[in-house]
Amino acid sequence: TYTLKDGTGGGLASNYSLANTTGLSATIEKKALTVNSNSITADNKVYDGTTTATVKAGGAKLDNVVGNDKVNLETKDASGTFDTKNVGTGKNVSVTGLSLKGADKDNYTLGDFSVTADITPATLTITSNPANRNQGQSNPAFSGSISGFVPGENEQNATDGTLSFTTTATFSSGAGSYPITGGGMTAK
Repeated sequence: TYTLKDGTGGGLASNYSLANTTGLSATIEKKALTVNSNSITADNKVYDGTTTATVKAGGAKLDNVVGNDKVNLETKDASGTFDTKNVGTGKNVSVTGLSLKGADKDNYTLGDFSVTADITPATLTITSNPANRNQGQSNPAFSGSISGFVPGENEQNATDGTLSFTTTATFSSGAGSYPITGGGMTAK
């Protein structure tokens, strides 16, 4: 029921009448829910050449549920994706596969959700090939290899520089074992 009242600027209610209007309707929009930011986490990982992230969402909770509405978060299909495959700290991880369940779920929507995690560098191993020489002779040419690359990456597409080897043994070194150390490479 609506009633007209006199206005403060001198307008009189008696100068107007309300028409009886029928057929009006209103739309009630779904309320957007958010996931409690402390209830889903992503694991840090060592660089593996992918954006795949492992998320832990088992105890995830919703924020903004109205009163005693019956709505919960379904997390069994939760998965995560890093923003890039590259090493970094505090990287954005998008979480997908979350859904709503419960008697009142149709009154709500669930927005996008993300967390952060780190990708740390993978370790490459330089292995030198054994080398021998007689005392009083020059060192031979040293050789070796690099291992530990993720699938699809290798020395040519993941590193810069030239693999080289050195030793502490010199022309005048006595008989014995000496280390052969590889280096000269940096990650791209």
